[in-house]
Amino acid sequence: MSVVVYQNEPIENALKRLHREVMIEGILDKVREKQHHIKKSEKNAEKKRIWAKTKKRRRAATRKLRRKGINIL
Repeated sequence: MSVVVYQNEPIENALKRLHREVMIEGILDKVREKQHHIKKSEKNAEKKRIWAKTKKRRRAATRKLRRKGINIL
């Protein structure tokens, strides 16, 4: 991965682009995983928590729409 710094471009803009690319590719997450070993059961528990959050949000949004009189299904 590389970022080209153009003439008359502030270094801050190039750093922002670099940071954006790092975040998109998930490099920092990979580094953190390698620094500290995370058990598979902990990873699975985290996934379950994330899915539970999204499920809760979806249910709340559906209830809100039903109260307004909009049926999804």
